[in-house]
Amino acid sequence: MTDNYFELLLRAKVSRLTDEELESVVHDLTQLPLTESQQRQSLHILGLHDSASYRTIVEPFLHKKVVSLAKLALWILCTYWDLAEDYADDVLNFLKGVEWDQIDEIRITAATIAGKYLSRLPNKALLEALFTILENEQEDSILRQVAYISLLQAMGVPSLQLPQPSLETDIIDENHPLIHKARERVKNEI
Repeated sequence: MTDNYFELLLRAKVSRLTDEELESVVHDLTQLPLTESQQRQSLHILGLHDSASYRTIVEPFLHKKVVSLAKLALWILCTYWDLAEDYADDVLNFLKGVEWDQIDEIRITAATIAGKYLSRLPNKALLEALFTILENEQEDSILRQVAYISLLQAMGVPSLQLPQPSLETDIIDENHPLIHKARERVKNEI
């Protein structure tokens, strides 16, 4: 068993761990009863090491119904490893909401991933799901703002020019020209 996951995670953020250290993390994550924190740190360690060989280890965490682990697994697969195309159905499922995501943490992550994905590839269902969130005033205001930001990103606004979600101010401008273009895109998207 690895002695200190947090220490390994700090090292993994600045340099590559040895194969033996990574094998130990994999062993512990798949064979030992770790705390949620230890599992999260172990996943993060694997995520920082861009390796398709860890995909089968990370992927099951999408469906373990533990919000922090599913959110991190989705982020690793779709953002760290740039496999969003392979997980578009999972992104859509989380975007629509799962009953065990009580405060929309995974939905916010999925909306963020969807914006980046849609800036490169077509996906009508993801666009429609973002609009469904944006247009539903009963949704959480931060989630709606993230959907709005993701639609802007889908239409080509660079990350550094995107607005930031705010608890104090509603940043949503449904009359923004790019939102109108995104609505048109939905009609033409596959």
